[in-house]
Amino acid sequence: MIINVTSQDSPIAPLPGERVVEFAELLGFARRPWTLPRLLWGRRHERCVSVVDIAPHYARPALVHLLNLLARAREHRLVDRHGHDEPVSWRTFLRNDLPGLLRDLVSSLLLRGRLRLRLEKLGAAPEQRVGPPPDDGRLHYYRTDLMFGLTAGGSVGHITGVASAFARQGFAVDLFACEDLVFLRDKPLRVHAIAPDEIGRAHV
Repeated sequence: MIINVTSQDSPIAPLPGERVVEFAELLGFARRPWTLPRLLWGRRHERCVSVVDIAPHYARPALVHLLNLLARAREHRLVDRHGHDEPVSWRTFLRNDLPGLLRDLVSSLLLRGRLRLRLEKLGAAPEQRVGPPPDDGRLHYYRTDLMFGLTAGGSVGHITGVASAFARQGFAVDLFACEDLVFLRDKPLRVHAIAPDEIGRAHV
């Protein structure tokens, strides 16, 4: 069995009938962990090879090693995309990986306990609702950062969501920005593009 924990195709050629587990499938097991034992213990494999990007600099080495060792296989190895090849054993896992796993587990439990105590002290936040529009029903929304050509990302979602929510509450929203925000053209908003002055352009 080949377990490819990289986002690229595995450089290891599978043996006839050998199972190749790609990264996307591993993400599926993370969402449905109860299906993982069937993969690891459903049949005995001749080998279990974990493929990483660059050894020894890859993410979550302890989990990569543990997943490899839990598979029913006669041979356990780890290779990277540059030809590095090394054995994986319970001895090295217990000596090198287990202490770090236990340390992270204890730290996570302590942090979780501290956060729970802080949340209990803070108590529940009172529910807040947007009040009715003022007499003129107008609201000015200012996008003050100087970032041009924005077409995707959290900023777009935030601007669209907030401005549209105010519009649904009955506000007449005027949005001021340093450019024409094309992703808002189909929204019930008025967008006012204001070109930055010489000082603003000097810092873009």
